[in-house]
Amino acid sequence: MDVPGGVKFNDTDITALDSATGQTGRHVWKFGFIFQRYGTSYGFVNDYGTFNFDGSVTGNAYADFLLGIPQSSARTNPLPDRHQYVSNWAFTLKTISR
Repeated sequence: MDVPGGVKFNDTDITALDSATGQTGRHVWKFGFIFQRYGTSYGFVNDYGTFNFDGSVTGNAYADFLLGIPQSSARTNPLPDRHQYVSNWAFTLKTISR
């Protein structure tokens, strides 16, 4: 997403899980796992600033633009890319005797 000021967000959330049940004799085994990963990234969009042409020099904004004479200008300093990731793992094992 393009946002004024040059900031872009990208959040990701990944979850994988599985479980299984098995029986051997008089025992029932239940086991499984879960994996979760969350990531946040902040980057910048190529936004180098703004120019405002309002016709203050020639009386016509388009003529000021063609001559390259802006009424005002501003420079944007883009932010460096930043990334953060968090991961969780979990395993389970349960047995039941009958």
